[in-house]
Amino acid sequence: MKTNYGKLGQESMDSLRDTSKRSAEVQMQLLAELMRRNRETVYGKKYGFGTIQTVWEFQKKAPLCVYGDYEDYILRMIAGEEKVLTEEPAVYYCISSGTTGDAKYLPLTETDLKIQYRYAYGVPFGMVKEHYRDLPEYEIFGKIFQIGEFAKTYMENGTMNGIRSGCIYQWLDRDGQFDAEDYCVPKEVLFPDTLEDLRYVKVRFALAEPDLRAIHGVFVNRVAGVLEYIWRNWEMLLKDMEHGRVDECVSLSPRWRSENCRLILYGQRNCAFFPMRRCVKASLRRFGQRFGMRWQLAGNRLLIIQKRFENMRGTFPYILMPMRLLRGFLALRRRWIRQIVIFSFQRRGFLSFCR
Repeated sequence: MKTNYGKLGQESMDSLRDTSKRSAEVQMQLLAELMRRNRETVYGKKYGFGTIQTVWEFQKKAPLCVYGDYEDYILRMIAGEEKVLTEEPAVYYCISSGTTGDAKYLPLTETDLKIQYRYAYGVPFGMVKEHYRDLPEYEIFGKIFQIGEFAKTYMENGTMNGIRSGCIYQWLDRDGQFDAEDYCVPKEVLFPDTLEDLRYVKVRFALAEPDLRAIHGVFVNRVAGVLEYIWRNWEMLLKDMEHGRVDECVSLSPRWRSENCRLILYGQRNCAFFPMRRCVKASLRRFGQRFGMRWQLAGNRLLIIQKRFENMRGTFPYILMPMRLLRGFLALRRRWIRQIVIFSFQRRGFLSFCR
């Protein structure tokens, strides 16, 4: 992996803690830096950024605004005018439909993306590392199942654009810092030429990846939706993986049904799930007793584990532990039990987990 996720996460967490301890000082420094850096812009000149020294002066001179107040400035930036809202040029335009359905373009600078990379992208890795502090990093960080779609698209002047959640990935890839090998799908799937629902393709790769460690998604409901998709289409997915095919009922464009896609997926032909009904019964019984869980096998291939919590109403299904993953369970025994994280899909659509 190009990215040392443990190091990135630790550095990001250290920075977050440091700035949090002196938040008032950091905020004042940030305000002063923004005023100094952007005082010669069109917007900065209009509101006297060069004369603002305090928070009170900023509140007095700079009005509260909504997107409509910035729209004309942003359109001037898109047309190629420099130093309109920011001294730095925009390197990415987030496209958002908002609540009105009309496209909105939100400019991001290089500085914006560096901040987002450290805190929105890096901090979660640090949180995971700290939560599993007793485990070696190679057991924490591995292949990533990214559920989002990030088509590489550009403004007419060549500036990157797209959804907000895709900006970091495009930005990293622009400078050769994005390592597609960290993910369970090929780069062609992560960065398709056009936006398309490639959930089926991504799920195929995720289910076949033995080193999968994480599911990345901006919204929890999207993660829950993918898990429900697997749940509802389990038998079809297994058959497709076993025979190296794409079922006719799957909604994919002709391109992804072409021979190129079939070649990409062909390597999964032999990734059939491991039927182990007899040899895991005793181990599963001990596992269930220890964690207060009960289990059942679906079609010899799917393990469904359930657990009743005192602080929850009812019993919720713990989704999809493919049988092939139990190879590790049999090999590692007690050490594996201490490390397992099982996700539950609750009735209200939220994702929770227990260890």
